[in-house]
Amino acid sequence: MSRQDSGTLALGALARELLERHRPRTIGLGSGGAAEAFLRGLAPLLRQGRGAALVASSLQIALVAEQEGLSALEHSPPEVDLVVDGADQVSASGALLKGRGGALLRERVLHAAARRLVILVEPVKLVAQLNAPVTLEVAPFARLLVLAELRRLGAKPSLRLLEKGYPRLTENGNLLVEADFGLIQDPAGLYERLRQLAGVVEVGIFLRPPDELYALEPGELCRRVNLG
Repeated sequence: MSRQDSGTLALGALARELLERHRPRTIGLGSGGAAEAFLRGLAPLLRQGRGAALVASSLQIALVAEQEGLSALEHSPPEVDLVVDGADQVSASGALLKGRGGALLRERVLHAAARRLVILVEPVKLVAQLNAPVTLEVAPFARLLVLAELRRLGAKPSLRLLEKGYPRLTENGNLLVEADFGLIQDPAGLYERLRQLAGVVEVGIFLRPPDELYALEPGELCRRVNLG
């Protein structure tokens, strides 16, 4: 059995457990590798009739749903029973860094709508304090202003580019900027400062702690992690 197949089985077991415990009518999915892997583990259960409407945070996840013979809503309802997402880092206090999947704004909406939030990460992403670059979704018109303001705040900012040098655009037509602040000792304070910058649409610091956190260890069942 390949590593990918064993990971899908592990996430399928987790998906079954979450469905049985919470019986969600709606399931929201973030973007990126963890959300895609979870959806592939979840899909056989939904095809077997464990009915739940899917809410996709990106075209990436909507396409995966289509590949699995499922459909996904393109708009978030006011409440989503269960949201499953990944993260770039999770601190001991439950603060998240997100943004590598490039769907910050839509993931923020899903987190706000979630009745229960489940986060899946590799063990290396569990840290005492956040220290990776912060991703920001930025309006193209404000690019130079935001980069200058980030430098003024002491960050080392850079524009996220594709392999051939074109800027990476979000599904909302915005740019993605990476801002390296080093060790982030006050995630809430930094979030507020960045959110106030003109032209910043969204910030990759998510302050809502997950209701359930799982470490994805290759070849093993997902391990539940307690915060703190």
